[in-house]
Amino acid sequence: MPSQPADQVVAALATASLAEIKQISTRLLNALFAAHPGETTRHQHVIRAFVAMHSSDFTIAGLALSWLQGHAIQEPDLHTLGLALSPHKPIDVVRGLSWFMSIASPTVLALDQLDPIVSQLNIATQAETKETVPDELLVARAIIERISAGLGALRDVTSRTLVFVSCLEATWRFLAERAQLAPNADRFEPPRALTAINSGALAAALVRGRVTPAFEQAHFDPPYATWPFKDTAFRDVAGLSPRQLLKLCHRHCQYCLRKGKVFELTHFSKRGEQSVVPVNNRAFNELETRFRQYRREADVPWLLD
Repeated sequence: MPSQPADQVVAALATASLAEIKQISTRLLNALFAAHPGETTRHQHVIRAFVAMHSSDFTIAGLALSWLQGHAIQEPDLHTLGLALSPHKPIDVVRGLSWFMSIASPTVLALDQLDPIVSQLNIATQAETKETVPDELLVARAIIERISAGLGALRDVTSRTLVFVSCLEATWRFLAERAQLAPNADRFEPPRALTAINSGALAAALVRGRVTPAFEQAHFDPPYATWPFKDTAFRDVAGLSPRQLLKLCHRHCQYCLRKGKVFELTHFSKRGEQSVVPVNNRAFNELETRFRQYRREADVPWLLD
């Protein structure tokens, strides 16, 4: 089993019974123990849960995922999967998964969506008074402190892993200066601000990376890699951010859907002029009429009992 390609192993797990999953886990652990006895012993339960999580059996996969997420599991279920008693520390799960993945290759651990939490903290701070501290502020502070502490710990517990934080500059400044991350901020490299697209080749590569997986999933062979965005379209995108470029691409896709036909785009600036689409008043009025009818006919008083 350890010498098989990963996709074959995952496919075998999907159809394996519980007994077979435990056998696969044992064979995998034996192979790992031969080369890494200390780490395998330390992380054996994380690896067992990771293997069981790929089962097609909803109960087995759900229990394994719950264990990895730190939720308490009944002792009979733990014994069934061969796992240690829970709860366990989430940082130990991260350490074990990182080590397990590092055997195959280096990994990137990307963290996103920190900005809304910091924004909520700033809003709550503005509402704070000397007499009272809003509950929202306490919750936001607790979350930020735990995130900051976790970021500092990731550097110590991960193996062959690049920890990558994607956020606004103001968010990182807050974490590095005001939260628990401050003492460990020097462990991270200085922030690297994203710059605008400066070449057509970079823009084309960005779009190609976005559309290629969709083409492969649909088993579609496009006329060219960035279809329906022609090479000439990428000559006038200097100064745009990657997000702005992808929004223009999405706008063109929506335009094609409305027209019921795919149009090749030669210049993004031309399509940008069509940001406002006239509303079909007749269709809108029909929809409004149906909505009012359904609203009159809806029987909702029983929901209030």
